[in-house]
Amino acid sequence: IIEKCLLCGNKTYPILELGETALANEYPTYPTKQDVFPLTLTQCRDKVDCGHIQLNCIVDQKRLYQNYSYLSGTSFANHEYFRNYANQINEMFNLDDSTLIFEIGSNDGTLLEKFKEINLNHLIGIDPAENICEIANNKNIQTISEFFNESTANKLSRMWEFRNSAKIVIANNVFAHNSDLET
Repeated sequence: IIEKCLLCGNKTYPILELGETALANEYPTYPTKQDVFPLTLTQCRDKVDCGHIQLNCIVDQKRLYQNYSYLSGTSFANHEYFRNYANQINEMFNLDDSTLIFEIGSNDGTLLEKFKEINLNHLIGIDPAENICEIANNKNIQTISEFFNESTANKLSRMWEFRNSAKIVIANNVFAHNSDLET
């Protein structure tokens, strides 16, 4: 339970309490009792300079993501959206086959697949879910199973000869459960 704003460190106060809930992607075997967590929305007391709204409960990232069950590639709508997304990025930045594209929180590699479809092949995904990284790697989307942080960034930059040359770094919806926004 956190009582300070994740952005500025000021105290927060509750604005909406929705009780408790089990984790969305955790499926225990019956008859195991599921852990529940509070869903309390809080707001930073400094409404003038900050006013950030956040949940007051942070669940351990390893518990949430190392054996994740959501696959972005199971949705037809995601495939269409990611195809358009990749094409727009390609057009905006005039990419070529030498372009390195990193995706943080790449899930099963569905977005990176769309870059591959337009002949962009220097693609690296990073995702903490080992089970999902295996799916991406089986689709020939190079994916590393790690949480992305400064240590991982340094490690990755040493692993490739095109060090510090990523032209595109994508991070879709990766801050949702991050309790340390500074690193």
